[in-house]
Amino acid sequence: MKTNSEKKAKVMLMGVFHFGNPGQDLVKTDQINVMTPENQQYLERLSEQISRFMPSVVMLEFDPANRQVIQEQYDRYLKDGFSLPPNEIYQIGFRVAKRSGLKTVHSFDEQTIEWNAQPLFDYMDAHDPETKSKFEALIERIAKDTERAHAAMSLAELLVDANKEEKDTLN
Repeated sequence: MKTNSEKKAKVMLMGVFHFGNPGQDLVKTDQINVMTPENQQYLERLSEQISRFMPSVVMLEFDPANRQVIQEQYDRYLKDGFSLPPNEIYQIGFRVAKRSGLKTVHSFDEQTIEWNAQPLFDYMDAHDPETKSKFEALIERIAKDTERAHAAMSLAELLVDANKEEKDTLN
């Protein structure tokens, strides 16, 4: 018989674009409005479906330095005293955590691993302008493709698209 420490964990990962895009990523685009009644209904249904997975932990992308503020917001949300802003940590994360009966939300932020791309960009500027030009053209194409998708696709279609293997590879 397996003990708890020998059982394999089940993990669900879901990639999303920034709903309330803060403009901090290389690709900057206009986003779909997740606050429309139709999209709010969809997000309710989606969070219900995800919560059926029975998560014991929900990790959200935010700076760990903001952990206390985010947790206080979540505590208020549990008491129906916090309106969800148009950001994916609230629109999906808070909803899923609440539906799953969790008292705490957890933080993970890519920037805390201190990946610094600037030396690469500086190197390309100084030593490989051809590659830099190709990279900038790729970013421009991704931005245009993303804007077209956000103008033409539903929120459900955008989230399915964001979780395709080829999108993950491109990212």
